[in-house]
Amino acid sequence: MKKFAATVILIALTILAFAGIYRVLSWKDTMGDYLSSVQQLYATDRNTIDVLFVGSSHVYGDINPDVIWREQGFSSFDMAISGQDAPAAYHYTLEALKTQSPQVVMVDLLAASFEEGTTGNTYRSMLPMRTGVNQVRMVMEDPNTEKNRGDYILKWPVIHSRYRELGAYDFITNDYSDYGRGYCYRFTVADIPHDPAWDALTEADELSERNRKWIDDLVTLSEEREFELAFTLLPYEIHEWDRRIYNGIFAYLDELEVPYLTDRALFECSCLDYETDYLDFDHLNASGGEKLSRWLGGYLASHYALEDHRGDAAYHQWDESLAWADRLCLGQEIMEMNVPTPYFERISGEEGLVTLVWLDGDYASSSLNLERAGESLGLKGGFFERQGVAVIRDGKLLAYLNSDPGEDYFLDLDETQILKVHSSSDAKHPCDVFLNGELVFEPFDGLGVLVWDPLTGTVLDKKIFY
Repeated sequence: MKKFAATVILIALTILAFAGIYRVLSWKDTMGDYLSSVQQLYATDRNTIDVLFVGSSHVYGDINPDVIWREQGFSSFDMAISGQDAPAAYHYTLEALKTQSPQVVMVDLLAASFEEGTTGNTYRSMLPMRTGVNQVRMVMEDPNTEKNRGDYILKWPVIHSRYRELGAYDFITNDYSDYGRGYCYRFTVADIPHDPAWDALTEADELSERNRKWIDDLVTLSEEREFELAFTLLPYEIHEWDRRIYNGIFAYLDELEVPYLTDRALFECSCLDYETDYLDFDHLNASGGEKLSRWLGGYLASHYALEDHRGDAAYHQWDESLAWADRLCLGQEIMEMNVPTPYFERISGEEGLVTLVWLDGDYASSSLNLERAGESLGLKGGFFERQGVAVIRDGKLLAYLNSDPGEDYFLDLDETQILKVHSSSDAKHPCDVFLNGELVFEPFDGLGVLVWDPLTGTVLDKKIFY
């Protein structure tokens, strides 16, 4: 019995050790840079997704569930993976159905236009899914895994190559893998030249057997699992050879009487703008995603019996995601503001923010009314006479430090981040501000500000007004 017990304990410890190693080494990237919609799916409470969007980066870059939640109140989720191909789209729909019972599943058609993917995108599709029958079937059906299917099924041979690239998010979860509901916020703006000739093309290619089977399998799945199936073709610059493929698919969907939304319908109904709403030729930015999602949410609400869950504690993950997203957007907004008075007025009413304001060097000759700007945060005129650093949290002055040498101030921002203000004997540069031991700013002339947000655990902005 002792030997048996020792053997059982040894096996249990070995399993725990391997589980811990796997948690660190495992692939966590479905969007790029440790952003994983798959992790989000597995962390989502059971049977809380009303609408499931399935597809590639076009989905996680264009359809924003936070906007749909704010505007319509039903819960949606982007089951989206960079370069997701047809087998992955089908099997990730199956994976989501293990824990969710969506009323509507909308599948993007980009996967129909390509059959070969990059190795990185194949990893993103194959490796994050939990090992099981569904994962094995996905690997076996995908032509991109034909040469080394065993590696994709076992996973260990692939993830053991990751030792040199391990980073912080292998040990802790990236916020994007908890919030966002599968969406990825990107604020870059690109002015996209558009060729309308490609939109007008009506020629259609004959539907390939691969794409016919993919659509038929999804239709069959929708009938078996009793959800409404629809397709989208999200807006991007479509070349004529892909346009012919999509036209053939639209004709087949018409035969099946399966609903779909074309790229031109989505573009026009959402009032998208090529100058302001694109990240690049293939993806919308946050502005474009908000426009498209606002219209799409209204479309879904008018075509399906979707319940408004706002105020229901069971859907807290959508409330939390929206609050987190609002802070991301606030950070982007204030980064673009260069006049101090409206800047401080904008942040003064935001709950929980930690704001540092300090004066340095020759700030008195600034052409900006710095003293007037500080009044929005409750800073009186004496602050601008004495210099120093004001630390404000949630609208309340926590500390004021001037140039007494050796007077240091520490503030624990959260479990891992520490703010330090170190007083200097230099009259023109009275204080240094450190975040986690790193100097925030070099000496300068003017009024400096740092805004730290406890909700996202990040510095939303830091800048100098002069």
